[in-house]
Amino acid sequence: MRHRLIRLGISVTVLLGSIATISTLAIAPASAATCSGYGCDSQDPVATGCSSGSYTVKSAPVAYNGVQYGTVELRWSPTCQTNWSRLTISAGGSNPQHYDRQVWVARQNPDAQMGFDWTSDGSPIYGDMLYAPGCAKAWATIQVGPNAIASGTAMQPGCWF
Repeated sequence: MRHRLIRLGISVTVLLGSIATISTLAIAPASAATCSGYGCDSQDPVATGCSSGSYTVKSAPVAYNGVQYGTVELRWSPTCQTNWSRLTISAGGSNPQHYDRQVWVARQNPDAQMGFDWTSDGSPIYGDMLYAPGCAKAWATIQVGPNAIASGTAMQPGCWF
């Protein structure tokens, strides 16, 4: 009988400890971004936490000769007030020829742009951020043949470059 009570006491203790741990995890705040302002320039939006709560401001097809090969998105982080570009490849990201894929983002003031090249498989592809509380645009290129480049530009509505 004494062994049963000890086992029951251990089980209750473990159960209560698990509930306390789960409760703590459930109310833990989201981690804060690790950069701010111009300090976010050239930083990875995922690694810094800026991608949390981000959304697409504008998207556009990446096309060549009327054929769409992907979609470029201008991404915005309200938390960090940054933009970056993201490219989704229509064919799922396979790249056996190791053709070049590029994503770019630019801000108007102060003038700056950031680019990222990728020649391996994978989709989506995203670049580093620029602090851009004003106007921004994203563009992307996909090499679709030895001498053929698909391109597209997604510009923030109301902005001109």
